Amino acid sequence: MSSEDLAAPDGLRSYLAGTPFASTDINALSGGLGNYTYRVRLAQPYHGHETVVVKHGKAWLPAARTFELPLYRQKYEVESLRRVRALLPEDALVTTPEIFLFDEPASVIIMEDCGADSDSLKNLLLADGALTPAAAQTIGAALGAFIVRVHAWGREQETIDFFKHNTFARSLSAQITYGRVLETVTGQAGLDTLADPPLDVPAPQLAALADVCSTVADAIRTREDGCVHGDFWTGNVIVRLAGAGAARRPARAFVVDWELAKTGVPGNDLGQFAAEVLQARTFFPACEPAAAALLPALLGAYRAAAPGMDMRETARFAVAHVGAHISTWTPRTETWRAQGRDLVRQVVLQGVQLLLQAHDQEDDLSQTMFGPLLG
Repeated sequence: MSSEDLAAPDGLRSYLAGTPFASTDINALSGGLGNYTYRVRLAQPYHGHETVVVKHGKAWLPAARTFELPLYRQKYEVESLRRVRALLPEDALVTTPEIFLFDEPASVIIMEDCGADSDSLKNLLLADGALTPAAAQTIGAALGAFIVRVHAWGREQETIDFFKHNTFARSLSAQITYGRVLETVTGQAGLDTLADPPLDVPAPQLAALADVCSTVADAIRTREDGCVHGDFWTGNVIVRLAGAGAARRPARAFVVDWELAKTGVPGNDLGQFAAEVLQARTFFPACEPAAAALLPALLGAYRAAAPGMDMRETARFAVAHVGAHISTWTPRTETWRAQGRDLVRQVVLQGVQLLLQAHDQEDDLSQTMFGPLLG
């Protein structure tokens, strides 16, 4: 175990000195919440790479040290990255970064960088004009083919037998979203955007919300018939674009942050991604053309790659997850909160309606955003 504090650039620089990853420059990367993540410029290229990404984990959340995180989470991330990459052709547009080093005692992962000029899909969506509809459609189709391949791999017994033991991820995913829906919409969470006055959600609807949230949370904690990424959203897709202007196109994309990979519900992966796209297009209307191309392309590619699969359960879980995600996370995420109280409240209530729609087993989901899964 290194005696240096690897959460600090100076400590990381000392740790890397004398290794093939000795650095000339270290810069913190934003976006992730659970680790200390840096882009490191190497003193000498490593197998042709001039930069790498270094991820250091602690047994706590960096922004809230009282929130404990088990370090074994890195084992699931590394195994996910390695196993999923092995499923895909070398020239796949969407893949996972190559692992160069996993120092488990020091809680350090050194991995391939998508590129010094790469950015998250979320940032590209929100940056006016950064992502053309054509580029968004290409990325969406590639992501759909990618995540359906992950879900197919996740149904293999060997995969299930390994990832079912990521019990912390199963509990966390159930709690942080579904475990907070009711306290959010009733005002018990004390969120300022949802107070004075509180949202008016009738008691029968609250009972239905409690039922659907309990059902999905239980599935997340107990289902063992398939595996999922567990945190599949636009912030965990890193994209490098090539070209300029209208000719700008995706050259490479990495799906990252696999610490929550586990047995679970495939519809939740699709729902989380769709929820973030919905939030982006609602709060930043300029991204509507790209967002409108991105999601249908993803869902269409997902459906096309699994033509014989009954998608009704997947679609219902996905609708529920969009509802739970936008209800719980919209008033807690500054990017969305900053766009105005009234719009935040509107989106939370939209989430309530989606949860109720998922609860109604007779509801026709073909008219929802997940229609491409069912058509």
